[in-house]
Amino acid sequence: MTDILIETKVDEFVAADTGFTSVDICNAIKTDGTWVRNRDVAAWLRSWTPPVGYGISKVTVMLQSGASRQAGVYLPNSLSIADYTATSQEAMKPDEFEAMHGKKPFGDADTPLAVASASDDPDDDGGDGSQSASVGARLRSMFSWAPGN
Repeated sequence: MTDILIETKVDEFVAADTGFTSVDICNAIKTDGTWVRNRDVAAWLRSWTPPVGYGISKVTVMLQSGASRQAGVYLPNSLSIADYTATSQEAMKPDEFEAMHGKKPFGDADTPLAVASASDDPDDDGGDGSQSASVGARLRSMFSWAPGN
C-alpha cells in the first residue's frame, strides 16, 4: 500500500515537472493525511527508474539541527541543480502531523489492534499473494505452537 502511495506522489511531482527529494515526497504524503517514514520513501526512490527526461543529482541539504547531509534530488532535464532551492529540509514530525490532521500518525495507543486469524487452509494466502496464512500454519506445526499464536 505504501509503495502505491509513494509511486502516485512521485508521478504527481514528475507530471508537474518538479524537482524533489525523498523528504519532499514524504512530507507531501503526510500532508495528504497518511503517515509514511522517510526511510521507506528513500528506499523506494533508490530502486525507482526515473522516466526519460528526469535525472538524479546530489545536493547538500541543511537540517533544522544545523547539520548538513547529502540528498538525492530528482530533477527534470529542464532544471539544473541550482534551480532546486528547497535545501533546508526536515521530515514532518508526528506532533506536526497530529496538529495538521487531528489524529495520531500511528493510531491511538488505547485502541486495540485487530489481529488477523490464520486460515485452516495451508494454501490460503489471504488473497494478496503473500502466503502469510500458509507460512503461519507451517511455523505453528514446526514449533508446536497452538492455533492463534
